[in-house]
Amino acid sequence: MNRKTKPRIFAVLILAFIALALFLSGCKDFSFFSELGIKGGLNISPSEVTVTVDSSVTFTASGGNPPYTYAVASGTGSIDAATGVYTAPAAASNDIVVATDSSGQSGTATVLTFSAAAPNVDYIVDQVNFVAGGSTYLPDGPMNGNFLYKNNGTNNGTQPVSWEAYASLDTNLDAGDVLIESGSGLPQLAVGATSGSIAFFGKWPLDYGKYFLVVRVMSSDEFNPADNVGSTAATEAVGYFDESLFESNNDYVGLTDFYDPGVTFQPGMSIRIDGTMDAVDLDDIMAFNTGTCSMITFAVTYGSANAQIRIFLLDGPNNFIDGVSGTPGAIALNWTVDAAGAQRYLNLDNRGDNPAYTGSYTCVVTGH
Repeated sequence: MNRKTKPRIFAVLILAFIALALFLSGCKDFSFFSELGIKGGLNISPSEVTVTVDSSVTFTASGGNPPYTYAVASGTGSIDAATGVYTAPAAASNDIVVATDSSGQSGTATVLTFSAAAPNVDYIVDQVNFVAGGSTYLPDGPMNGNFLYKNNGTNNGTQPVSWEAYASLDTNLDAGDVLIESGSGLPQLAVGATSGSIAFFGKWPLDYGKYFLVVRVMSSDEFNPADNVGSTAATEAVGYFDESLFESNNDYVGLTDFYDPGVTFQPGMSIRIDGTMDAVDLDDIMAFNTGTCSMITFAVTYGSANAQIRIFLLDGPNNFIDGVSGTPGAIALNWTVDAAGAQRYLNLDNRGDNPAYTGSYTCVVTGH
């Protein structure tokens, strides 16, 4: 062996030793061999990158033995195996991309995906209306309404809009409010744009009450969800009945004259009757249907210190099936229903004292 051969052998041994040490340490970047004119190692560029959700970036491999294939080793993004075009996921993520050459060598890169700043899309309910046509004022009765919504923000909407309509005792959306109808797929709106009229249909709550209609609109790109609720300007009195409508209906003997508001009771349903006892027409008779109830409660409050009002129930002309005598200021009857889906008659009588009571009263009827 001559003197020129010894340094070459020594250099090769050193390089082999370095390669072995790098391999054992887990290093996969052998690009320095290329600088030395020795083929091997695989680079991927960029090696680290930060992107926003739903954006894309192209990775390029070099070194090693082409062709290259690309894959996402971990994370929720995706990549084209042939071109290296990476697509970020829709939510924040930390991904690892790997490129592999034809001989099995690989290189890795990291991708940090963060959420972009939310656009200023601010939907508000511009108007809510009760529509009397086709509506009733009976508990569980049909009702109709409509609303308009508006993009009050500074960016165009990009996502569909969903909505909910409620009956509420105030203009706020509370846990006890009753859902009337809901829907989705309404169009996104440009800045300052107002929708067309959106109709909704449903039923009133079972309980009597003076209800606002409250509407909420929602979208995944909503910037300020705190202001996306609107209501009607006035309430609708549901389940309230005016005693003056049947004040003169006192024919309990023949039942040819009585007031029938069309109420069919079910458990949980209630109505309220407000009126004034008349000194001449002493008996007020209202028809109702027992529906699906097993018990119906009649509760009367009035402003007399004497026991003057009495409650009677009839199932036909001059045929009383239950009743209770008055107590001062309040009287109640818990009636066990005798037949489902049957028409019965409520008779309020103020003949209990002399002179007869001629003041106001409230009668609440509740199904159980």
